[in-house]
Amino acid sequence: MASLRKVNGIWRIRIRYNGRERTISTHHSNRRDAEKILRKYQLNEQEVKLGLAEHLIDQNLTIKECNNYFFQNYPKEKGITSSTMYSYKYALRDFESCFTHIKRFRELKGLHFPTLVDFLRGKYSETTVNIRLRGIRTFLNYLVEKEFIKSLPFRVKEIKVDKPPPKYFTPEEIEKIYNSVKNPLLLSTYKAIEVTGMRGGELRNSFRDGLFVKIFKCKSRSERVVPIPVDYVADYDSAKDANYSDSWITHSFTRYVKKCNIDGHKTLHSLRHTYGYRKLLELNNIQLVRDLLGHSSVSVTEKYTRIRTDYLKQVFTERLNNQSNQYAYG
Repeated sequence: MASLRKVNGIWRIRIRYNGRERTISTHHSNRRDAEKILRKYQLNEQEVKLGLAEHLIDQNLTIKECNNYFFQNYPKEKGITSSTMYSYKYALRDFESCFTHIKRFRELKGLHFPTLVDFLRGKYSETTVNIRLRGIRTFLNYLVEKEFIKSLPFRVKEIKVDKPPPKYFTPEEIEKIYNSVKNPLLLSTYKAIEVTGMRGGELRNSFRDGLFVKIFKCKSRSERVVPIPVDYVADYDSAKDANYSDSWITHSFTRYVKKCNIDGHKTLHSLRHTYGYRKLLELNNIQLVRDLLGHSSVSVTEKYTRIRTDYLKQVFTERLNNQSNQYAYG
């Protein structure tokens, strides 16, 4: 009779076949969940021994069971940040919603991938569709890696999209937004994010050490250090004292963008893009900009630093004017 045995924290099913003991992983650390799988084996043990059925766990898994396994194990094994797991949560919610008519995971085939893409396109922009697809691809690859499923049901490919225009703010736009903000603490929060290039959610996971801001719990999971201009130290300290929630900072900024009739595609994250442009102009070194932004590769940074000609003209014109004023009063 098949029984359970725990190995390295995972329950395995023990079964004797041709005079030898064989163990098959249930992929569960919880005994109650493992016992459910065991009962399936006990009911079909003879069938398994005769080789008349495939792996019964693989046969009977539902999409929801696969999702649960992913969320129980992936964050602990990979050390993923909460913001990334939040994105995966939405991706797998859509994956499950798209295939509500599929009873067993093994029923998914290559012909279902276009259905998934159409489902996502009906809900999101092309950029968001690819974000969801990347999350689903990570999920499927992990299931295969852990031998939770035998093989990929289909290969996940991102859809082709036109390169979006850079989402930076011009100096005039930033000035317009800041002039409309009446709450001084909120204004200081926006300024602190603007001059450090932090993501909105990184402010709370940072602290100041003199003229440098140290950011931990980054998306890339490695600490980084960025300089802060002396004129903005007070703003950073005020922002830390205010301790606004990430969602309030983001949503309030979006409201000010709309109030000022600025391109609706620009968000709080566009301040980070703007920081990247400025630093590339200042340092002329994309590797340094990559490190300041905390990107995993230069290719990601390049998306932030595709600077349009009209923006360059505006920045250089301002610099020339400032230099002329210095000479005039020097």
